[in-house]
Amino acid sequence: MSVSQTPDVTTLIDKVSDQIVARRLSTAAIFLLESGKPLTTVGSQFLIFLDPILKIFLTVPDYQLFIELLEDRHKVEELICAIERKEDEQ
Repeated sequence: MSVSQTPDVTTLIDKVSDQIVARRLSTAAIFLLESGKPLTTVGSQFLIFLDPILKIFLTVPDYQLFIELLEDRHKVEELICAIERKEDEQ
C-alpha cells in the first residue's frame, strides 16, 4: 500500500519531525529510519514493537497513517529530510 501525497501526510511528517527534534532524538530516529528502509514492506510489523513509544508522539488516527507512511520508501525519505532540515535550523 502506498501513501499518496496528501495534506494529512505532510502534516504528519511535520508533526513527527518536530517531536523528534524537540526531544533530541534526531540521530537515533534517522539511524532507525535509514536502517529500516530496505524493510519497508514489513515496517508495520516492526511498529508493534514500537507501539508504546510512538503513541507518545501520535494520536490513534495519526498512528494508523504513520504505519501506512512507513510502508512507502519515498515518504520515509521525506521524513528523514524533514528531521535533518529541522535539526539544522536549531
